[in-house]
Amino acid sequence: MRWLAANPAAELKAIKPDPSVTWPLLSGRFEKVIAATYDYDKHARRPSDQFGAEMRAIIELMRWTGLRIGGAPYVREIAA
Repeated sequence: MRWLAANPAAELKAIKPDPSVTWPLLSGRFEKVIAATYDYDKHARRPSDQFGAEMRAIIELMRWTGLRIGGAPYVREIAA
């Protein structure tokens, strides 16, 4: 086994958190977002372009878990 002569991560800077505040959707907006997923499916050009159910699942997951949009699609289905 060969060892590194220097630590390659030594020059990395610490991650600074984003100070912006995330607010929940205002009254009635969540329902509008969910309704838009049904409209998305209704106006899809092909049946294979209908992703409304997947979008609703991700939106509900984000609502109830607090996950951000970048993390929600990576949650895997757990077999019972």
